[in-house]
Parts: sequence; structure tokens; C-alpha cells
Amino acid sequence: YNTNMDYINSVTKKKALGKTIMEQALADIKKMEEETEQYRQEKPKLYASLDLDKFCHMCMWSKSQEITCANRVKALMETYDTPRRTAILSAMRKDSCRKSDKVLAKEGKQKHQIQVMEEELMKNWAENKKDYCGQCLWEERMTCDQRVSFLNTRYNLPFDRGKATAMAESKRCTNSY
Repeated sequence: YNTNMDYINSVTKKKALGKTIMEQALADIKKMEEETEQYRQEKPKLYASLDLDKFCHMCMWSKSQEITCANRVKALMETYDTPRRTAILSAMRKDSCRKSDKVLAKEGKQKHQIQVMEEELMKNWAENKKDYCGQCLWEERMTCDQRVSFLNTRYNLPFDRGKATAMAESKRCTNSY
């Protein structure tokens, strides 16, 4: 009897110790999640400070070698296993790979116009969705359906919103507006 009681008491003590350890681990996890959330909130501000939106893909990094800035980034990534953002920042050290404020303002205006068209399409989507083609080329090597799938996968954009976005972005889809 005494042996069994001693065993039960030792198990009770181990259980209490396990509970204490588990509580401490949960408290540590909660603290780490709070710290991680602070970093998540800070991340967009840090990326914005890098001016990655000023990167000009099609600009010439080297005119003599006929290398675009995008090709330079690709070469850095493939040759030196450089992370994409680091490669972009490296290419942007050359002013030729940076968009001017005038170009950025024009792109901002175009982006706003696309958003306005998209909202107009979505207001009356039941009527406008008949104008969505799907199989026509959104760009040179991408159909509208592929663009919508990309928007859904990359940005979790609902399919109808993606279709409206594809229609607004492409000059080929102008039946609805």
C-alpha cells in the first residue's frame, strides 16, 4: 500500500511540475507572438523606406552590354544566390534603375484610374461579367484567366474581383466601360 501511495504522490508532483513548465512555455509563446506582431506591423514601413516601388524593370542597367535592370537582378539571383530584394537594391544603386518622381506620379495616376474602372465594373458585375473573355491575352504571354488565377493565388483576390481587375488593367477588355 505504501509503495503505491508513494508512486501516486510522485506522479502528482510530476504532474504539478509539468503543469508549471507548460504554463511558463505558454507564457513565453504568448510573449514571442506579441513581439512577432510588432515586427509584422513594422515590416511594411521598413519595405516602404527601401523605395522598392521605384525599381525600373525595363530600364537599362548597362547600355553597352544591353542589360536591363530586371536581367541584372536575375543574374545576381542565379549567379550569386542573392535574395530578390537584395538584388533589386543592388541594381538600384545605378540611377538608371530608379524611376523618376514624374514616372511614379504617372504610374500612381494610372493605378488610380484602374481602381476606379474596377469599382465601376464591380458595381454592376452581373451585367459586366458577360464581357469577360477569359481566353484572350491579358499580356503577351498570359491569358486573362491566368491573370485572374495569379491574383487569386498571390493576393487572395476573389475570382469576380480578379476578373474585374484584369478587365480594368487590360486595354483589350473595353466592352464594359
